[in-house]
Parts: sequence; structure tokens; C-alpha cells
Amino acid sequence: MKKSVLRKSLALVLTLLMMLSLASCGANSSGGSSSSQPSQPAQSGDASSDVGSASAKTPEYNLKMSGTVTEDHLVTQTERFFVEKVEELSEGRIHIDLYPANQLGDPRSMLEATSMGNNDIVECGNPIYANFSNQLKFFNLPFLFDNRDAAYAFMDTEQGQVIRKQIESDVGVHILGLIDNGFFTFTSNMDIKTPNDVKGYKIRCQESDVLLQIWTDLGASPLPMSFTEVYTALQQGAIDGQMNGYITNYNSGYYEVQKYTTSLGLLFDVCPLSINADLYYSMPEDLRAVLDEAGAQMQSYCIERAREENARCRDGCIENGMVINDLNDDASRAPWIEKAQATYEWFRSSFPEVDLDAILKTVDELNTQYAASTADEVL
Repeated sequence: MKKSVLRKSLALVLTLLMMLSLASCGANSSGGSSSSQPSQPAQSGDASSDVGSASAKTPEYNLKMSGTVTEDHLVTQTERFFVEKVEELSEGRIHIDLYPANQLGDPRSMLEATSMGNNDIVECGNPIYANFSNQLKFFNLPFLFDNRDAAYAFMDTEQGQVIRKQIESDVGVHILGLIDNGFFTFTSNMDIKTPNDVKGYKIRCQESDVLLQIWTDLGASPLPMSFTEVYTALQQGAIDGQMNGYITNYNSGYYEVQKYTTSLGLLFDVCPLSINADLYYSMPEDLRAVLDEAGAQMQSYCIERAREENARCRDGCIENGMVINDLNDDASRAPWIEKAQATYEWFRSSFPEVDLDAILKTVDELNTQYAASTADEVL
């Protein structure tokens, strides 16, 4: 009986020793971690070189970027291109988390947050900048640019560079590039063909004094409203129509609640992609160069895709029952352009610090230089 008990005791001790030995081996194979995750099979080569490789891939900067529209929109696709290009060109030293569709907040509050350093990178429409600086207000004047090539080229001129630097001073952000938001059309359930047709027309437009003035001068009743509220407001009849490019109109499903689109090249809109200026200038020179190069490549990518995507979305609106009033011939546009001249006079008197005549001279030269591009535009 004593021998039996002794054998059992010895067996128990041996079992405990084996379990302790296995546990010790398991801890060593996982670097001493107490994690319950299974250990990974060892890779060929020295273990310390694996640790060094992983450390090299740790980003030096983890940045947060806010966007305004859904994943299927060209704007968001362009932002994804930028994010990938930054990580590629920086070899992983910069990582960017993108939050599209106003997940972090509405465009105005996110531009303000970026200005104050509470957000890193922001994309929002040019009209939003009008709330913080007068320098980009002119960009949304009616019938200014004939095609997107001229619009983008302007920002690369000496005047454009001066404006960029003034934006840094006024808003506290450094513009990395411009994202195409298309030529603005406007939608309605009324058959609009002349300025007389918009009398009393309640149109939602972006929060911009220039856009509000355009529609006031045209005789309509403009209403600033958050983008997220527009579809419901159209559906319930709180507004008669809204103003946006074909990509936004199609992706937002406005053809479900609006019958007509009026197209006359009223204005061309861009969404500047900007980084907090203090953050930008605190980064090493080579990483600042990476961000600027990624912004330039992003802009080229967007221009290349914009015409095709606008045409596709225009066709999509038509396929879903929308009627397009195409007023892009000279005779149809003439009465609209005549009415819109009042906005230019208002602009001159309201913002004397902006040299509008010098800007218009450069714009006319660029419209002439890129005249051949106009034929390819979806206005």
C-alpha cells in the first residue's frame, strides 16, 4: 500500500515538473509575454533583426484626417490615393487615418479644429474657407473659369502662391493640394431655364457669403444648410433645390427627390486638402517634401479622373429619370451672365483688399491658354 502511494506521489511530482518545464519554454518562445495568444513559428534569421525591422516600420507621425463625403465619391477616393501615396513616399514614417463622411464633425468645425491644432488634416469645400479668410472668396465668383485646367493652373501662378501663403496666415493651415468638386449645377422640381424662373426659388447653398450673394442677385431665396440635412429637406419640400456637382448629385441620390438639373457652368469648386501649419513646419524638411509631393500627385490623379467620373454620374442621373437642362451655349448663358455681373460689383466694394482686376486678368489669360480643354468639360 505504501509503495503504491509512493509511486503515485512520484508520478504526480514528475507531471508537475514537466508542466513547469513546458510553461517555461512557452514563455521564452514569446519573449516572456503573458499573452494567451499562440506563439508564432520562428522565422529564419536572427531574432533581433526581426525586432529591428518591426521598429523601423513604426510611424514617426500618426495623423488624423477628416473628409466630407462617402467612400464611393471621387473626393474620398482621391483622399485614399493621398493617404497611400504619403505612406509610400515616407516609407511608413507617416501614417494617416482617414475619417470620411463627416465622421469627426461638419466641414466648418473641422477646418476650425485643424486651424487650432485639434485635427491634423482636413478636406472641405472652398466656400467653407470664406468664413475664415477673404483670399479664396473670388474662386466661387460666377462664370469665372471655363474649364478645370485653368482653375488649377491659377493656383500655381505667382498670384496663386501668394494666396496660399495668405491662407496660412489667416487660417493657420498649409494647403497640400486641391481636390476636384466639379462645376456646380443646380437641381429642382421646376423647369428652370432663365433667371426669371428662379424668382422665389428656395435653394440650399454652401455657407458662403459669395454663393448667397450670387443667388440673391439672380433673384432666388438662398438658404445655407448643412450638407447632411439636404436630402431630407428636398424630400419634405423645405427647400426647392440645391447646388452641387454631378458626382455629389448622383451619389447623394438627389434624382430620387428632384426632377430637373440645370447646367450652365455657374461656378467651379475645389476642396483644398490642408494640414495644420504649425504641425507641417514642425516636421523634418524631407517629410514636408513628401506631403507636398503626395498632394501634387493627388491633384494630378484627381484631374485625370474628374472628367470621366462627372460624365458617368451625369449619365447616371439621366438613367434614373432626371431631365438635364443644358444651357451651356452662348445664347442661353447670356442672360445669366448679365444678371451675375452684380455679384462682381458687390465683391469689389465688399473686399477691396482683394485685387480682383489683377485676378480676372490672369483668369482670362488662363481661360484662353486652356480653351481647348473646355470642349471636354461636363458643365
